[in-house]
Amino acid sequence: MRKYMSKRQRPCDPCRSRKTACRIDHAPPCRACALSRTECTFLQDAPPRKRPTKGQDSAGSDLSTAGEAQCPEGMGLGMDVFSNRLHEQDETVQQMLYHDSDGLMSGLHMDLDVSGYSFLPAMSPFGSHQEAHVTTAHHAPFTTGGSPLIQTIDQMEDGCPQVIGLSSDMDPFLLHRYRADDSGFFHFKQLSIQSVQSHPYPVQFLTSKRSLVAKTREDAGDTDIPDAQLRAELEGVVSAPTGRRLLSLFRTYVEPQYPIFSTEALPDPASSPVHLLAAAYAAAFPFSMYDDQLCIDLAYDTPPYADLSRLINLSLQPDLHSPTISVAQTLVLLVIRPLANPLVAEAPYKGSLMGSLAAVAVTLGLHLDASSWNIPSWQVALRRRLSFVIYCLDKWMAASLGRPRQLRDDDWVVTSLESSDREGTQRTDLEWDCLVHSSHVARVLDSALSSLFSLRASQEIANDPRYALSIIEPLLESLSPVPSNLSENDSPLATVQSLGHHYVRLLTIRAASRPAVQTSATQRDNSMASSEMDPNVAELLREAAYDFVQFIKSIKTDAMQVFWPPWCPAVFSTLCFTLLSAVVTSSDETEATSWLALLQTTRRELRIKATTLPVLRLGLLRIDAVFWRGLDNVLRLKPHVHAAVQATLST
Repeated sequence: MRKYMSKRQRPCDPCRSRKTACRIDHAPPCRACALSRTECTFLQDAPPRKRPTKGQDSAGSDLSTAGEAQCPEGMGLGMDVFSNRLHEQDETVQQMLYHDSDGLMSGLHMDLDVSGYSFLPAMSPFGSHQEAHVTTAHHAPFTTGGSPLIQTIDQMEDGCPQVIGLSSDMDPFLLHRYRADDSGFFHFKQLSIQSVQSHPYPVQFLTSKRSLVAKTREDAGDTDIPDAQLRAELEGVVSAPTGRRLLSLFRTYVEPQYPIFSTEALPDPASSPVHLLAAAYAAAFPFSMYDDQLCIDLAYDTPPYADLSRLINLSLQPDLHSPTISVAQTLVLLVIRPLANPLVAEAPYKGSLMGSLAAVAVTLGLHLDASSWNIPSWQVALRRRLSFVIYCLDKWMAASLGRPRQLRDDDWVVTSLESSDREGTQRTDLEWDCLVHSSHVARVLDSALSSLFSLRASQEIANDPRYALSIIEPLLESLSPVPSNLSENDSPLATVQSLGHHYVRLLTIRAASRPAVQTSATQRDNSMASSEMDPNVAELLREAAYDFVQFIKSIKTDAMQVFWPPWCPAVFSTLCFTLLSAVVTSSDETEATSWLALLQTTRRELRIKATTLPVLRLGLLRIDAVFWRGLDNVLRLKPHVHAAVQATLST
């Protein structure tokens, strides 16, 4: 080991100029020069030492010496060749560190001695100088004067954080021993390791400059169009004054269900990412009639959805290489955006968006609970709300699209909201109660999807029909009735919450009726053996379906003001086809007739309201298509069911 100020074992010229340790195994080049592909020379004379000026604090006269005293040989910090003062380091090394495809980081941890480490003012990887006061990283949380030092991991102008997972090549428990500064950072040239939590397991973020992934974006064909150009195009589609009014409508009609923003960082037409603004505008356009200005300005114009989508794609795709919180927010808005055509479910597109959202969320650490992180409280609340929204979206989209869940409870911590998560929302008591209730319903839905609709559970139910009944009973008990302050309230948010409650109840019971439907469909002799629905299940299903139909009847015309989530069209279709399944598995003609009557009532109510509520049209279209072809031509019907169908449809 050759310390950069050693006279007896001179360091090479590059290491001396960078004030880093010079490690030569047998012969030049040293390890630092070999890694950076720099010529390892010994031509320059050692500069004379500067004498401390009169009155200078002896403790600060030689920061390097003080650093040596604080950092004994063999501490294993490593990576000082990339550290604070390497402004001339080859960027290729930083690219290798960022991607770490060859295990470079882990190898350097063990190979580089840092007894010559210089504790000098560090250059932040994002351009600002800060004092690199070194602390012992395993004493967490990071404090100054005994108080936690607040960090802002989600507000770095040029920083791109990505969480370092527990199974990562860079072991978080090793990174926890890095000599981080008071704010939890350990800086390299263009990268930083930021620690935010120490217990019960360490959590760190690898934060890099956007420029590090520029080549990756280019190779992927994702051209990084200048922000000014995209912003000018957006201004041409939606002017800033119109955009502000649309954002106000968004906060009124959409955000009560999806509180993904904070009053500390609201979308702003002047500064927010173009993809975020365009997505928020698209979600708010259906409510422009409720704005005194926009109801006239946009009266004769169709919403520019195509132009907004094009700008979203141009702006969002490059950012997926280095996502931030705004990228996750944009993906949420794209998932919940109303269907362009209410008669087309867009299941493949919505499913792929949900997959992208889940991946970005995990990259940003949204699967973790930020409650104990040393970051501002409003950021903690925002992260928890965003985590909660993504968790709920995953369950509703999985159920409505018939897809497996992408987020599992053992790897997703925030599944409900707490009172402290209300910070920065400006939500009313009723709106917050609806959100809390929705978290309970989402957890029941998750349990139903896991225990009744997973592939393994479906095999169990097929082999033992009683298995489903034993599962649905505790689920229905946990699905308590809708609170009176919601069921008796006509607010748009309460309407959506009641709809979700009816859907989960119906879907849970439907799982127990599947063995009867399966047996009936596979029989060729049209016998009734074991193809009838269990009487207990039939009674539960009748009650749930009747309550659901009564809810549809209660929907008023002011429901046009409701922001209907993306899973709602499939919910009404589910009701129709569940009733049709009950018709097929009826035990006699009387029962079949009663189920058909309820199905016809449902179709009639949907037809009456579909003109003003497009969300009903998909379910109505799909069930009408069956009747258009004729039930006898679509389904294998038992004689008594056939008789009931003929009698009902002929009247």
